Amino acid sequence: MTTATRLGAIASATCLAACGAAATAPDSGPDAAPAADASPSIGGGGVLFASQHGAVTADDVSASFLEGVRMRHHVTANCFTLGAGGGQMLLPAGTIALSFNGVAAGSMDFQPSIGGYELAVPGGFPAGAHARAAASGDVVPPFSGEVVLPSPIVSTYVPDIAMGFSKSAGLHATWTPADPGTTVSFVIQKGGGGVACEVPDDLGAADIPAALLVDLPTGLVDVSTIRERLTQVATSPYDVTVTAIQQYRRQVDMSP
Repeated sequence: MTTATRLGAIASATCLAACGAAATAPDSGPDAAPAADASPSIGGGGVLFASQHGAVTADDVSASFLEGVRMRHHVTANCFTLGAGGGQMLLPAGTIALSFNGVAAGSMDFQPSIGGYELAVPGGFPAGAHARAAASGDVVPPFSGEVVLPSPIVSTYVPDIAMGFSKSAGLHATWTPADPGTTVSFVIQKGGGGVACEVPDDLGAADIPAALLVDLPTGLVDVSTIRERLTQVATSPYDVTVTAIQQYRRQVDMSP
């Protein structure tokens, strides 16, 4: 998966921090017109420790920092469409040093070609590790933060998506709760668009109703459940987080 596609697929996991903690009240129902939420800071982003399984098995670390208004559009109390506002500028934060349980695990430098940072971890993340990122600073000031990697997540779906599903039926996901205090995002995405719904991990289930899929094109889509834990390490002048996710991702056909 390319950096752009992967970052898009995990947008729901980082949006709360990148978009700012404050959110306007959502519209009253799934058919209401979306309302935009904008970060009160001048930008933000963070470091993401991402472990994927399902359609792809890979562990890697990435980071991106944006200056400009980042948007999300609420359509229900816990669901929003994926997207971003215009006028964004990709920013460097110097060299980012990484470690697991206090043991150095390499570093990342800003890559202008991708507008951020990326480092594969071939041996995978140590289970339940304390992951730390420390940036030397550049346009984004120096920061450091630590997050505990969440437990892996596996989901089942109703209807069963093995042979695809119809967006007119919506989709229901279930999983076994594992990490109290974490959040699970249920995401259906195609290209740069999609819908994400966030619920507490201990709820063990989430729905994306048909009404939220009306504008999403049919064809091959990414269906993911993402267990997330984050630490906010800075709020001014940029919102910066260190986040760890476990993502269970499937690629399936979505029909009308």
